[in-house]
Amino acid sequence: MKILSLETTSEIGSLAFLEDNEIKYEVYFNDFDISGQLTPNLLNLLKKSHIALSEIDYFVVSNGPGSWTGTRGGLSFTLGLAKGDRTRIYSISLPQSIFFGIKDLNLPAINLINAYSGKLYVSYFTSRFYYKSSYLPEKKTIEEILETDLLKNLLIVGPGVSLLNERVKNTKNFKVAKNHFFPRAGINGLLAYEKIKRGIPSLDLKPYYGK
Repeated sequence: MKILSLETTSEIGSLAFLEDNEIKYEVYFNDFDISGQLTPNLLNLLKKSHIALSEIDYFVVSNGPGSWTGTRGGLSFTLGLAKGDRTRIYSISLPQSIFFGIKDLNLPAINLINAYSGKLYVSYFTSRFYYKSSYLPEKKTIEEILETDLLKNLLIVGPGVSLLNERVKNTKNFKVAKNHFFPRAGINGLLAYEKIKRGIPSLDLKPYYGK
């Protein structure tokens, strides 16, 4: 199975080409205009991977939650690559991907995503990964999170970690994951491959915006 995966929901974008459960090529780009980075990086990926779009079995994309521009741009770009053939597109959620990426750590975790206006999307991970779960988040204000014990004894991951102040991140009671575990196109592709093998249908292609 040949997979082309895109990740555009946060400030770090990425593209990856996979064959079955192996990442063959992956590239990252940190740019205000992530959508503008997709085409040149895609052309470079196709060239280095010696693959044509017609050979791709599935295009994988995250439906969010994420930035309005990035999430919308990634889904639209993927639809264009698939020439509107939604049967070749497989969508996953950002929390799903983050938790899939840390599942081998066997640690309970909390994933934070910027919901803007002083709020965060919060998802919980019990240390065991469930392929059928979308790990849909709930929205909370940063104050609500800091005033409770939500973060204690949990590994803190996700792109929303950067919104927590330094006092919290440097407190011994909190375990902030190195590099925050940003979403990655390669991890998205590996997750999609495992879900497809298990006969689990794609998520809706409707974007889930951070706002």
